[in-house]
Formats: sequence, C-alpha cells, structure tokens
Amino acid sequence: MYCVMTWLTAEIDDYKDRLQTTTSEFFLAEMNLNRHGPSEKRLSEYYHASLDVALTARDSGDDMSYLLCLKKLYTRMMAELNDANNELCCRSQCKAYALNSLNLTCQLYKGYDVMDKAKILRTDFAKRSSIT
Repeated sequence: MYCVMTWLTAEIDDYKDRLQTTTSEFFLAEMNLNRHGPSEKRLSEYYHASLDVALTARDSGDDMSYLLCLKKLYTRMMAELNDANNELCCRSQCKAYALNSLNLTCQLYKGYDVMDKAKILRTDFAKRSSIT
C-alpha cells in the first residue's frame, strides 16, 4: 500500500509540475497576444501553448481541465475570427484553430455520450465562422 501511495503522490506532483510549466507558457503567449494584437506568429504561439496545456491535462486524465482549456481556446479564436479589424490571414488561421479545438471538444463529448452539446457547438460554429 505504501508503494502505491508513493507512486501516486509522485505522479500527481509530476502532473502539477508539467501543468504549471505549460500554463506559464500559455499565459506568456496570451499576454503577448493581448499586448500586441493578433499576427500569424502570435496566434500560432497562443494556439500551441493552449493545446499544450489541454493535452497535458488530457494525458493525465484531467478531463475537466482539458475541456476548460479547449473552451477557452475556442472562445478566443472565435472572438479573433469575428473581429473585422483583423487581417484576413489571421482570421482564416483563427477559423482553422477554432475548428480544431471544436473537433477535440466534440471527441470528448462523444466519449461521454453527450452528443447534444457537440451538436450545439457545431451549429454555433457554422453560424459564426463565416469570414466576410
């Protein structure tokens, strides 16, 4: 029993360390995007930092943190997509990133057999994702 507790404690500590590292990188990318506005490079950094946090959570079985990170990513990408002041290339990039985060979210919902939420998200994306 002691060995299991020691192993579990070490795994939890390792997860917290990895999550803290990826979260710090995410906040730096978010700060950079907020401060300087969207560019292809800053959007890519934000997207990859967000995905790193999400995948760290998912790989450790923390589905709630995984879902929250994907939702935050999706919400930010949709906001940037629908900002007419952003360049077309940035808006197109945001659309692709939002769609990818939506697909990952829907996969999680499918695993929990909550397809009604996935359908609502897909419908919302279809309504709001046109680039004009």
